[in-house]
Amino acid sequence: MAPTVFFEYTSLKAVAEYLSNQHQSAMMARFAVQQPQARNTFQPVETKSANSESLQKQRSRFASSAAFTSLKPQTRDLEAVAVVGMSGIFPKAADVNEYWSNLASGEDCITEIPKDRWDWRDYYGDPTREANKTNVKWGGFIDGIAEFDPLFFGISPREAEQMEPQQRLLMAYAWKAVEDAGYSAQSLSGSQTGVFIGTGNTGYSSLLANADIEGTSAANMSPSAGPNRVSYFMNLHGPSEPIDTACSSSLVAIHNAVRAIEDGTCEMAIAGGVNTLVTPQGHIAYDKAGALSKEGRCKTFSNHADGFAASEGAGILFLKKLSAAERDGDHIYGVIRGTAVNHGGRANSLTTPNPKAQSELLQTAYTKAGIDPRTVTYIEAHGTGTSLGDPIEVNGLKSAFQELYRKTGDSEVLGKHCGLGSVKTNIGHLSLAAGVAGVIKILLQLKHKTLAKSLHCDTINPYIQLEGSPFYIVRETQEWKALKDAQGRELPRRAGVSSFGIGGVNAHVVIEEYVPKEEGPAISDQSVALVWSARNEERLQDQARQALESIVEGRYTNRDLTRIAYTLQVGREAMEERLGILASSIPELKEKLDGYLAGRDSLEDVYRGRVDKGAMNTLTADEDIQEAVGKWMQRGKYSKILEFWVKGLNVDWVKLYGSNRPRRIPLPTYPFAKERYWAGDGAGNASESTATLSVTNGWGTNAVLHPLLHRNTSDLTEQRFSSTFTGQEFFLTDHKVMGKPVLPGVAYLEMAREALTHAVREAKHYRGGMRIRNMVWIQPLTLIDGPLLTEICLAPQDNGEIAFEVYRESASKEGERIIHGQGSMAIGLMEEQPLLDLKSLFSQCSSNTLTSQQCYEIFKTLGIDYGPGHQGIESVYIGQDQALAKLSLPASIADTADTFVLHPSMLDSALQAVIGVRMDTADEPLSLPFALQEVEIFGACTPNMWAFVRRSEGLAKQDTMQRLNIDLADEQGLVRVRIKGITSRALEGGGPPRIEPRQIPSELTVEPADSVHLLTPVWDTLKVERHRPFPALSDRVLVVGGDDNDIARIRDMFPEAQKLHLHPLASIDTIAEQLEGWDL
Repeated sequence: MAPTVFFEYTSLKAVAEYLSNQHQSAMMARFAVQQPQARNTFQPVETKSANSESLQKQRSRFASSAAFTSLKPQTRDLEAVAVVGMSGIFPKAADVNEYWSNLASGEDCITEIPKDRWDWRDYYGDPTREANKTNVKWGGFIDGIAEFDPLFFGISPREAEQMEPQQRLLMAYAWKAVEDAGYSAQSLSGSQTGVFIGTGNTGYSSLLANADIEGTSAANMSPSAGPNRVSYFMNLHGPSEPIDTACSSSLVAIHNAVRAIEDGTCEMAIAGGVNTLVTPQGHIAYDKAGALSKEGRCKTFSNHADGFAASEGAGILFLKKLSAAERDGDHIYGVIRGTAVNHGGRANSLTTPNPKAQSELLQTAYTKAGIDPRTVTYIEAHGTGTSLGDPIEVNGLKSAFQELYRKTGDSEVLGKHCGLGSVKTNIGHLSLAAGVAGVIKILLQLKHKTLAKSLHCDTINPYIQLEGSPFYIVRETQEWKALKDAQGRELPRRAGVSSFGIGGVNAHVVIEEYVPKEEGPAISDQSVALVWSARNEERLQDQARQALESIVEGRYTNRDLTRIAYTLQVGREAMEERLGILASSIPELKEKLDGYLAGRDSLEDVYRGRVDKGAMNTLTADEDIQEAVGKWMQRGKYSKILEFWVKGLNVDWVKLYGSNRPRRIPLPTYPFAKERYWAGDGAGNASESTATLSVTNGWGTNAVLHPLLHRNTSDLTEQRFSSTFTGQEFFLTDHKVMGKPVLPGVAYLEMAREALTHAVREAKHYRGGMRIRNMVWIQPLTLIDGPLLTEICLAPQDNGEIAFEVYRESASKEGERIIHGQGSMAIGLMEEQPLLDLKSLFSQCSSNTLTSQQCYEIFKTLGIDYGPGHQGIESVYIGQDQALAKLSLPASIADTADTFVLHPSMLDSALQAVIGVRMDTADEPLSLPFALQEVEIFGACTPNMWAFVRRSEGLAKQDTMQRLNIDLADEQGLVRVRIKGITSRALEGGGPPRIEPRQIPSELTVEPADSVHLLTPVWDTLKVERHRPFPALSDRVLVVGGDDNDIARIRDMFPEAQKLHLHPLASIDTIAEQLEGWDL
């Protein structure tokens, strides 16, 4: 008798009943009491006729007609749920394509524990004799567990370092699953999309024992933060649930997601699981419990089974109702027909499996699915590779299918047609993500119509008895053949996957192959518009490289081109850096992608641009431009659309297809930045940005107090801080005056503020506010040759303020200080934090607009070269003696958002916005800040802000000394920083280098100006001949510019006059095209 019996029958009475029923002859022979013959009242009953006839009939029907019977569902009819997107990362597999390659080739993905988790040698020993030791050095590990792209998700580097790795993986792979389905995150915003994720604590928090506790730490310590972060970032309004039922977590998550879709709680759902191994404690505990294989090999179903290998990975599915997926033209990987979850109840122990409960689970799942169990041809077993666990699971399967067969009215099993396998033999046990790893394996097997072999099972465990069952072990990779019905038509392939939690929670999911309806040919010889975008140029090149690799690998044909174009257009977020390509075939697309990646210029029908946010808003809001786009779509002028799209135009691509929309197709997903964030590394190692908490100089990399305040060099004579700037800092590389790096004047303010927080104990945590007064910039700090050593000293004053000086030591006179700036500071209660009425200000500043590009071109002519890190202006809206500027922290330094309070880029951009007030000032020379009266600091700068600039009260534009006030407010209008009475002065030495006359033809030679002037385009005056009216009444009149009143007055004289709108950013070709058809 197999020992598995005692797991199914857990009491003496139950065992006795089992023996009596299943082994009656043996029990009778050994224990029966002999009775007199006369008292034997047992009479055999003849059953041959009915049973034999029925059996013969059933055998004949199954063999010849294969007429399958559907089980009657126990509940109301429920619509099936489609899997429309999936993503994953597994040991030795960065995505699901590599995952399948490993499965198909029979790859064993187990390795030694890498040192970036823990050094296994430090814990190696005999677990039976030594505390906290293990002799198992194996596991399944993913590459790049510490890599993350926090800026993409709006997360600071410091917070990213303290985030559970599971949360980081979840955010990235949830995004990838949605994109794989052909949807942009923006298209899901506000929808009833749920997030159901198997996740739990990993012990990562123990690695943060010596880190400063942040305000976000509370959220990072909770498993709920993972799914909640996804819902928050994508603005999803459905349920957002973490699920931890140990090994069955991700399958329970899928069950909950399906149930939520079925009952209408969700329209769609993101479901799956994520598991990471970051500390040795769990590994040691599993080994102590006897669960880990000493060889690191999970030998499911084998007579040598001795446990599993602990592993990590993530798998995410994107789900929606089947009818909705078909309606929306989604790519469908497979269909979930039924799910079930239960608990084993009071088994032999908490961690002991209950085969009866497993059997009941399977019966529930397949009854809900309403399918004939004979049509199920593969089961992905839980299969943890233990000598008793595997036979118990198989017994549960046998019991369940025996009962399911009986319910169809035909109990006979004819042949072995249902394969058994376990992906744990390839990748180990992913615990929280184990179930979804099995689901994705089944979906990939359906895609390739292939059953991947289960490894490490040369000889089957003797306690596994498959005789009389439909099951066999898949020990060789083979074609997954489809069954046929009575009419010879292929039936959809069907499979199930099981997961059993160590605490008794069991789950099963029934999956069916999706057979798509016939689709018409999508081949066309017309060019299609293909679009890619990314946060920066590097990511955009990665996008193009991924697309090229997928073409080279042969994933797509010309038939797919329209579907590819449509999916890229409607299924991807439109970001800042953009690439557009017109192509009529896959080979042509390959050639143009090659050209772009090779850096070739002037490629035909290849468009490249970076979004100018000011221009984007203008273009998108312009009705005439939108009308023109509609006409371009009708005429197939995709080149015009791409020309404007790469500049920032928002295009409603769906209009291109009308009601004949192509189906979506899986494409490579966003290539996130791979920056390292790990406890103990420090934020400075997380990113290549120089504005971090470390600096690199001639002596190596050193920790610093602050990017602008490196070291405390105080002594008994004064409070002093020193900094050494190499010139590689963004506030120097991206802030050049006359071609030389100059420390921005606003950096002095942040330097002083930070120095005060280190010098005065109360200042660091004081919430009442801070003031900087009477700031004077005496001379610029310019980096010429070698590092720039800068110092700031503080001194208390009688009035309670703290005076400061920013200086450097003289190179020629020892002990002499060259003062570059000075002022004073105070902390104390401030007035109520002001709130700007942004709507009102916007209406007041509507007379003119400057785009980001226009602003920085003007600055360049003035001799100030702002690099990407100091180009924070999106738009400047100009009013009477005032301007309102929209600012955003540049993407190149977005990781520095939480590093500063008075962020140099944001404050400098606010000062740049002064251009909106000085546009009409004649003879504007090159000038830099000279002095300010006061800075009130109510709070830290935010990544997106408004700068309100106006002249100080009582001053007019003609006054010699111009003082301005600037408010920096967040997106809600709450003022964070208020600058009062700032003045500037011309830079000594004049403007940019003078142009030598010999470089210009003599007839055009003019005396060089004393300073740089702003040039404004003007209309030339046309003299009209007096002898004829202009225009003549018979002329066709086209009106450019003017408002509705002007047009009305003109049409009083010329009723047929037409209006033509020319956009200021339109090219000559665009204007010429707009004039076509006017017959002028």
